[in-house]
Amino acid sequence: MNGTVYDEGGASGTGSASALFNFVVISNNVPSVESIVSPSIVYADRYFLLNVTVQDADGVADLDYATVQIGTVVLKWDSSTDSFSEQSDPSGLCTLDASDSTKTELSSTIYKLSFRLKLSWSFTEGSVDVSATVYDVSAASGSLSQAELFTFEDDVVIQGCYFRAGSEITMKGHIYYEGTSIAPTSGVTVNAEYSGSVKASTSNLTNGLFTLSWAESSTSQLQSSHNPICILKTRRLFLKKIK
Repeated sequence: MNGTVYDEGGASGTGSASALFNFVVISNNVPSVESIVSPSIVYADRYFLLNVTVQDADGVADLDYATVQIGTVVLKWDSSTDSFSEQSDPSGLCTLDASDSTKTELSSTIYKLSFRLKLSWSFTEGSVDVSATVYDVSAASGSLSQAELFTFEDDVVIQGCYFRAGSEITMKGHIYYEGTSIAPTSGVTVNAEYSGSVKASTSNLTNGLFTLSWAESSTSQLQSSHNPICILKTRRLFLKKIK
């Protein structure tokens, strides 16, 4: 390469020189979602852990954020703040316990993101598909979908229902998710109906046990009739006397 060279005083001279240019290509590895894990059955209004494992061969510091979609619910983990949040929940179907959701570093390239959440009684019963996407700081992304990851169960039943007649009628029983001995903690109301009217009602459950009491002016007919039975209507439970 020919050119002119000037010194600090402005003097110049000509000559030739050679130049060498080095180009370094920096590659970016695309992040990936390695797994999505949950319990096989998720019960209405009961917290569970949804574990999403994400990986980036460039190191966990290269991860930017991750999203998880459950129906219309979208959850997010943000690397810059190391925080969990609900990105979208238009129908109010999810409650995310952000403070007890955690990130675990399994290796220099892998995080396990544990979302602690519960789904409301209004969430659709049945098999649930879940998908997750992870992004790195270069906006590259990887996704994974799991069809029928878990079954959402919102059916409850009454077990061991009995009553005691007298000047005050008392009815007791236990409420559990169907096919289990797991009791719901909220979202269930029990009504006692007799002679076409609601005599007592409660949403207070103690390990699934409910107690209903009411005064009855005449109990002779109730004492000589069939015992009441428990009838399930969606998530509201009604106790009715058999005619």
